[in-house]
Amino acid sequence: MKRYSPLVLLMFFIVGCSSSPPCDTSQPKSQRHNCSGIDIEQGNGTYIGQYKHGVRHGKGEFEFISGSKYVGEFKNNKFHGQGTYTYASGSKYVGEFKNDKSHGQGTETFPDGGKYIGEYKDDKRHGQGIYTYVNGDKYVGEYKDGNRQVGTYTYANGDKYVGEFKNNKFHGQGTVTFADGGKYVGVFENGKLKGKK
Repeated sequence: MKRYSPLVLLMFFIVGCSSSPPCDTSQPKSQRHNCSGIDIEQGNGTYIGQYKHGVRHGKGEFEFISGSKYVGEFKNNKFHGQGTYTYASGSKYVGEFKNDKSHGQGTETFPDGGKYIGEYKDDKRHGQGIYTYVNGDKYVGEYKDGNRQVGTYTYANGDKYVGEFKNNKFHGQGTVTFADGGKYVGVFENGKLKGKK
């Protein structure tokens, strides 16, 4: 984890949480209320932000010792509301959180250039979304528990599949339209056509 000097921490504290007075450091954390402070959790990370009734509540940031970092809203010690979570791997999620998990509308970008814009539930893609792959492919449709369900997968070369999915593969009723004008309509199973031309 990046180490900050006390002066730098104080600057973050003043700039990031200027809407709340400083917490009284002579009192235990359980008594922090409507104030802003710093909390270093051994073996986990550092929190800088607002408190209410002794818990993290309001605007703040938490930097993990792993290098991952969350900046946004907290409720009862949890990521809750609008926020940005930057992973140590380079991935980044910007959007809504609920009880420490991405939940609601959000955008996630990946180190390889891939990007997802859409709905989340309990840290998984769930609902309507658009995933754009670095190779130019694109999926537009419904997700459930992180997997594609029903939608349109367009390849960079112009080929297109419209239909059902299972475990992220073409599965169920679907139509493939090729860039040269050819078309297959039928039932797919595990990514393979079982229909007719």
